[in-house]
Amino acid sequence: MIAFGGVSSDEVRLIVQHWPNRVIPKRKYSTAAVPGRSGDLLDMQDAWEPYSQSYSVFLRGGRRGDVPALARAAAQWLMGKNGYQRLEDSYEPNCYRLAAYVGPLDIENRLGRYGTATLSFLCGPQRFLLEGENPITLAASGDTLLNPTVFPARPLLKITSSGAGTITVGDITVSIVGTAAFSPLCIDCSTGEAYTVSSEGVKINRNTYISGLNLPELPAGETAISWTGGVSGVEVVPRWWTL
Repeated sequence: MIAFGGVSSDEVRLIVQHWPNRVIPKRKYSTAAVPGRSGDLLDMQDAWEPYSQSYSVFLRGGRRGDVPALARAAAQWLMGKNGYQRLEDSYEPNCYRLAAYVGPLDIENRLGRYGTATLSFLCGPQRFLLEGENPITLAASGDTLLNPTVFPARPLLKITSSGAGTITVGDITVSIVGTAAFSPLCIDCSTGEAYTVSSEGVKINRNTYISGLNLPELPAGETAISWTGGVSGVEVVPRWWTL
């Protein structure tokens, strides 16, 4: 089973025929030739390329002539939304990826009763662990979090604040300025935005209430998180990921 953009392949009568290949993305790197030196200099980045993930699927028809209508439904499912969507499957149920379907969709029609196709998704390199979506409430300033992977995660910080203060994650400190009380003030270390959420679920930009040269990451191993001033509590959505 595939779930893309919150909709299951079962809902459009697509069946994955066999286990897909597990693709590991390619690391970004560059080389430079040096005159008089054998080989090249290698610069390996801490970043990875996107990749293509394919699934062989069977389109389950019924009465003669069902396949064109089912193909239209599948196309709306796959191509009805722009940009990256959440991609999950039943083969790795403990994680998800961000993926886009850019097409084409080529379904081999068998007598109008069933069809076969290969779906190829453009995936970001990270496999985000579902356990990394669980919020962790820190009991006290100075508590630590343990990253179970070797890859630095960019968390979502939810800060209870009654005014100016600081939050320090590892060796990175973010200052909360001004006297407004937000509960919670969210700092997304992936997108670089600070915001609160209204009672109607609308994000309200609060970037002017934070300052700091960098936003923190959670590297491999343990990271201490502490706070001062008007900050009275911190909840972390760690967003652990692997390849």
